[in-house]
Amino acid sequence: MDFSLFIFLAVVMLAFGYIAGNARSFNVWKLLLIGAVLAALTAGFNLDKTHIATMLGAFLVGYLLPYGHLLEGFGDAVSDAINAIRYRDTYDEIRRKEAEVDELRRRYEQDQRQANEEQRDRARDKRREDARSYRAKRQRANEGQSSHNSAGAHTALPPPPPMSTKAKYLQTLGLDPAKDYSYGEIKRAYRRQASKFHPDKHQHRGTNVVREMGERFKAVKEAYEWIATHLA
Repeated sequence: MDFSLFIFLAVVMLAFGYIAGNARSFNVWKLLLIGAVLAALTAGFNLDKTHIATMLGAFLVGYLLPYGHLLEGFGDAVSDAINAIRYRDTYDEIRRKEAEVDELRRRYEQDQRQANEEQRDRARDKRREDARSYRAKRQRANEGQSSHNSAGAHTALPPPPPMSTKAKYLQTLGLDPAKDYSYGEIKRAYRRQASKFHPDKHQHRGTNVVREMGERFKAVKEAYEWIATHLA
């Protein structure tokens, strides 16, 4: 059999296989049709078993061509498997290094959490200490005021300022002189007035305004310090 004719027949069978692979359905009738074509070719060209096997192989290759995308990545997988066997020691070293990095990251995160917790504990202890110190200072101030009231003229402490001074300072803080206020209310009033008259907030209004705001800010501070000291 002529070799060029054999190649032509193989290409024809490859085309038949490709058409069959692209067909939506491949039933027994199509199989019988292809078998009839192959039988005619066999009878007409006196093909032996080797040629027939080659034709069937060409048909099978053509049939599988539309499904070639299913084999994507197969070569990479085989290559990775071969490399994993050839460079097993290197892969083991890489995995060991990755495990060490993960362990270092875990320890670092644990140390960070512990440091943050210690910082929060120190801040909480400081707030508690400041609160205790403030309560002790307030208690000493109250005890001194009580001692002054009970000792009368025998004490060496100076007499308290007149009520007019308290009324003036309450007015400076924006409060009603005829009412009684708690320490928290006086402190909030001081913060409002201090924020209102702070010189830094009036820099754009000129030197005279800044100077005036500075004086009023000092007056607010003086009023707050006096009332906080003499608050009963």
